[in-house]
This record gives sequence, C-alpha cells and structure tokens, in this order.
Amino acid sequence: MQNVDHTLIDAAATEGAGRWNSLRYIELPLATRTMLAGVRMGLSLSMTGAIVAEFVSASAGLGYMMELGRNQYDAPLVFAAALTLVLVAVAFYVVVGLLERVLIDWE
Repeated sequence: MQNVDHTLIDAAATEGAGRWNSLRYIELPLATRTMLAGVRMGLSLSMTGAIVAEFVSASAGLGYMMELGRNQYDAPLVFAAALTLVLVAVAFYVVVGLLERVLIDWE
C-alpha cells in the first residue's frame, strides 16, 4: 500500500478525510488488485510446494499418487492425479477471480 499515489491521499485529507477514511476509501481499494495477485501467486506456489513435498516423502496425497503410478508404470493413475491437480488449481484460480470481481467494483 506504499505505492498508492500520495496526491490522492493528500486530496482526501484536504477534503477532510481522516486516516481511517483514507485507508478505507482510497488505499485499500487501490491495493486490492495487487493483494489478490499475491494471493493468486501464493496459491499456485503453495500447491507446487505441497506436491513436491509429497513426491519426496509422503504416504498419501496427489504427489504420492503420481509417484506411485510412476513407479508402478500405471499411466491412468498418474493422469488421474494430474487431472485432479489441474482441476483444483483451476478452481482456486476461478475463486480468486470471482473474489476480485466482487471486491473490485469500479470496473
């Protein structure tokens, strides 16, 4: 929120807006898109990290299923786990997109 244009905050202060109103009506709405982009990036990286951790040492989960299928030459199991992973990732992406549409109402 440090990248918000300070002339907007100064203009709001000139009109009598206090710190709370400036935060609520100027800074948070302008920073929402950046915050949601961070959430979207964090979700994808956390899913990648979880799957890699399951590849290395796990006894359950999608990464374990993919590794098990690979070791047993079970292509349908690998593809089923990969498809499930893709569907979960797309669901997260859609949820963040809907959240962005609801929170950013000026577009």
